[in-house]
Amino acid sequence: MGKIIATVIVGAQSEPHLAQALESVYEAVDGVVIDYNGKNESNWQAIIGSRLYREGRIRLEESEFVDYAQARNNTLRMLNKDTSWFFRLDADEVHFPEDLNKITRQLLPSLKDDVGMLDAYWLCFFHSFKYVRPLERRHDLFVRFYPDMHWTRSIHEQLQGRRGVRVAAPYVFHHYADIKDPQDFLAKHKDYVVRTNAEDTLKKVYPINNLHDHFLEHKKKGEVLRYIGDFPSVEIPWRKTPPKYLSDMQNELDDLFCNVPVAQRGAKSRILFRLLPLLYNLDNWTARREAINLAFNLKLRLP
Repeated sequence: MGKIIATVIVGAQSEPHLAQALESVYEAVDGVVIDYNGKNESNWQAIIGSRLYREGRIRLEESEFVDYAQARNNTLRMLNKDTSWFFRLDADEVHFPEDLNKITRQLLPSLKDDVGMLDAYWLCFFHSFKYVRPLERRHDLFVRFYPDMHWTRSIHEQLQGRRGVRVAAPYVFHHYADIKDPQDFLAKHKDYVVRTNAEDTLKKVYPINNLHDHFLEHKKKGEVLRYIGDFPSVEIPWRKTPPKYLSDMQNELDDLFCNVPVAQRGAKSRILFRLLPLLYNLDNWTARREAINLAFNLKLRLP
């Protein structure tokens, strides 16, 4: 089997969890390629301060941002012919290293040749470490690489050229996209409109003018749950000494979201339902045992 490479795009917006994201995949991948399309000193320091970079396992190329599809296509062009699978890593997600290692070192090499995609699941934290949106499935987290693949759409990109069967791993990781200063969060979505020239589409996707209203809208739809699960083993300093803006936001959330349901284990059934196709498409019992271990040792209490 060839190499497993993580692909990342890093822009001008601050990515407070980029260092933790890179550290969380350190042992699980053979290398990382980064499309660096914006100047941000904290992001740059996170990259060059990572163990992956210091060991020469990061390939970074600078580019001018056009849209998200082009940025992701830049990462595909950076992959060598010896790449078997690429791992679509966002700069604002943090993984469980031990579980991720099982996926990349046990499951991917043991998948039958006609399997081309391995999905997983993520929890998106909702402006706080106490609240999450319901569990979502991350399609195309791992994709078997072919040189003619390419991404389309300026935002919420779609991958063209996928081949083979799709299966899903019993694995959940954390997405910290919304753990930002409220003003930074609003600026991020306004930036989407400006930088992608897709104003009409994005106004429908991100109708956000006031973060307080954003909170209430999600509460009304029942799309936010109180979180009591475990965090990845990679340290996130904010969990111990949150900055004042995060503390203030937490207090506001606690007032707004009183009596919200606590996240429980209901989503396990959805994950376990897809376990059988995965087991069928693994070609040895060692890998099947690891998949079963992942399924029955999920660290998270899920919504």
